[in-house]
Amino acid sequence: MFCLSVAVVVSGSDAVEGKSARLPCDLTPPLSGDQVWLVIWYREGSSQPCYSYDARSRTDNKSGTHWSDEKAFGGQVTFRENENPAHLVIENVRESDAGAYRCRVDFARSPTRNARVNLTVIIPPESLQIVDHNGTEMRGGVLGPYEEGASVNVTCISYGGYPAPRVTWWQENALLDDTSERLGDGRVRNTMNVVIERRTMGAVYTCQAANNNLESPVSTEVSFDLARKYRPATLPVQGSSSSSGRGCVHLSGETSSLNTALSDFLHVFSEF
Repeated sequence: MFCLSVAVVVSGSDAVEGKSARLPCDLTPPLSGDQVWLVIWYREGSSQPCYSYDARSRTDNKSGTHWSDEKAFGGQVTFRENENPAHLVIENVRESDAGAYRCRVDFARSPTRNARVNLTVIIPPESLQIVDHNGTEMRGGVLGPYEEGASVNVTCISYGGYPAPRVTWWQENALLDDTSERLGDGRVRNTMNVVIERRTMGAVYTCQAANNNLESPVSTEVSFDLARKYRPATLPVQGSSSSSGRGCVHLSGETSSLNTALSDFLHVFSEF
């Protein structure tokens, strides 16, 4: 076995916390007809191996020998030497697994190869909150009611996540606003202005927070309630046969109040 070593190859790998991380390692021999003898994985800053694959005892009916330091990883780890390229797979990856790893490959005749892999563990945003310019929080997916023509600043706040997420506003597939601002303490916000119109009623706006392309963004939806205005209702009034009086009564107000007032009014006049 040669002790010579070729230059270190650097690559990166991203994984979402709680999912699987895959760290690549090229096992292709530089020399034709050569074969892998030993693969050793190290974590940066440590001279002790965290995983090894010994192929020297491998035969047609027997795979090589795998060994791992159980304390070195947050979850179960395996080395898939038959993939191209081969991968060290960490299941249920944790934030503590993030960092640099080195894959050392010893061949029967070729120089030793070293590859450095930087593992980034992504933590998705935890939750979203939507508030208006008065600080009123969305309830049941609705903000308001607002008067027609009102200009409302609606803010979506994302909590948690690493790296900091990008917060955006959407309506169906149309991007409305992608200007987000970091507030500190793991919070990121995006404020969008909406003019309340009748066509706004029933429209659904979606806030998304994303910090990776491995999973769907965290999202929530909001719609706006339009304050109802009612014109005064004019009711013709005709007295009984003993009365020739005619007139009109004007009623205005909210629907529930109008219904009560109208009911009382008709009840009184039915007694004449």
